[in-house]
Amino acid sequence: MLLLFLLFLLFFVLLYCSSHIPSLCVGTQLSKMNDHEVFYQKKHKYFQFIMKQLALEYLMRAIALCPTDPQVHHEIGIIHFKNNQYL
Repeated sequence: MLLLFLLFLLFFVLLYCSSHIPSLCVGTQLSKMNDHEVFYQKKHKYFQFIMKQLALEYLMRAIALCPTDPQVHHEIGIIHFKNNQYL
């Protein structure tokens, strides 16, 4: 179900690329996929790394479209906090 939702959001990112909201939603959902216990097992470390990088890519795309939105900066801060990158 979550995968279908992400594909639906990716469609809107491509369709409405002048707005930063779809990129923000996709980046947020990708970063929350790492919160499940299944992905913290050792055999899923590479998948977890890829999902974080993909989430950051979509959030950076959202920042490029609207650099003044505090929600985008907040989501990037959450990802960096989870990676223990405090500064």
